[in-house]
Amino acid sequence: MLRDVDLDVAPRTLVRVEGANGSGKSTLLRLLAGIDVPTEGRVTGRPRTAYVPERFPAALPFTAHGYLVHL
Repeated sequence: MLRDVDLDVAPRTLVRVEGANGSGKSTLLRLLAGIDVPTEGRVTGRPRTAYVPERFPAALPFTAHGYLVHL
């Protein structure tokens, strides 16, 4: 769960997200990539983003390469 996140990043800026397990890193990245929708608040000015999960979802009808090409 993410709370009170307010993030402003200049265009063409490289950002590294780090933190302890369960701190919300994956949630933040999934929100920025548009994979998940926030239950409260909003994401504005969404950058062009890609998200590659650590584990490839086995239920998808793609190879890993096909998945990346599809995205």
